[in-house]
Amino acid sequence: MFEYKILTRKKDKGYQFIVSYKDETGKWKQRAKQGFENESKAEKAAKAYIFDLKEELEEKAKLNKDYENITFEEFSKMYLKHKKNHVEPHTLTRFKLAISKFSDLDSMRMTDIKVRDIQNIVDKMVKSDTLKASSILAYKNTVSTMFESAIKQFEVIISNPCTNVIAPKAAKPNKRALTKIEVDDLLSKIENKTHYLISLIAAYCGLRAGEILGLTWQDIDEENDLIKITKQWKKLKNGEYGMGPLKSSNSYREVTLPLKVKLELKKYKIEYSIGDEQRLFKYKDSSCIVSTLRYDYKKAGYDVSIHELRHSYASLLISKGLTHDEAAEVLGHTVEENIRTYSHLTADNKNKVKKLILKNF
Repeated sequence: MFEYKILTRKKDKGYQFIVSYKDETGKWKQRAKQGFENESKAEKAAKAYIFDLKEELEEKAKLNKDYENITFEEFSKMYLKHKKNHVEPHTLTRFKLAISKFSDLDSMRMTDIKVRDIQNIVDKMVKSDTLKASSILAYKNTVSTMFESAIKQFEVIISNPCTNVIAPKAAKPNKRALTKIEVDDLLSKIENKTHYLISLIAAYCGLRAGEILGLTWQDIDEENDLIKITKQWKKLKNGEYGMGPLKSSNSYREVTLPLKVKLELKKYKIEYSIGDEQRLFKYKDSSCIVSTLRYDYKKAGYDVSIHELRHSYASLLISKGLTHDEAAEVLGHTVEENIRTYSHLTADNKNKVKKLILKNF
């Protein structure tokens, strides 16, 4: 049974309430609040406070007693060990980085961490002026996810101290789809043959970087002009790089193989003596080639990534009349994801619309 007493009294120029109550350990504690203009309002506020306090103590009673003194550092290690079984290695790396940004909390008990503690760290990151707003927001959101797990899975705390933290708003990434002319101009300026072919496949077939690095000649169906996408080259859970499953069930697909890409692939296979079961592109991991390609594109005058080539491919398809359902199937997206990402017009299509309007109105 919840035991408590309420006392109201005149304090300074107003009224104060003092609530005495037994906590979850049976010890008497007090909480007070002042600044009420009369005794009636102080009593009313005290009753509302008692209601919230009772709920809080009931929630605390449900917490796992084994973790009542667990620190932020101890819990984060336990959390990461748990997540290792459920997320991709690159996601786990991202979690570790985000949590490390909150190391000031390491020695604090999880139950003692308040909104102000998180806010102080976020403010410090903002003041350092070394991190992008998007990075700070991502770090805060990742740690917030950990605190949610502490509430729901581990029953360590009853509320998330990240909930009311103010973080900088991330600027919307300025991604744009290249026109067909721009894509071809970019491709013509790539000197390295391997870099050219990887970029050509992204731009003309819409494959992701990991999907391209996972291609073997067995995936190339010359007779039916198709590329079969059934795997990708990625960092596996053991920390090594190798063939692994695709991003989602929608990612397993067949895409049309344009004649230009087919001819370039056949030339490449002969020139580099690639066997049917060998990977076409033998890079250890995608991050290395993605960075290198970005450098190539900048050198050619285009501040884009390989992902923007896939983005341009998708936008071009939609501008030519492909439905979102059809485009989603080609790209390995869900329809919702496709609509959210590609519901804009390319410069080519805007031009077409402009001509249509001028002609008819």
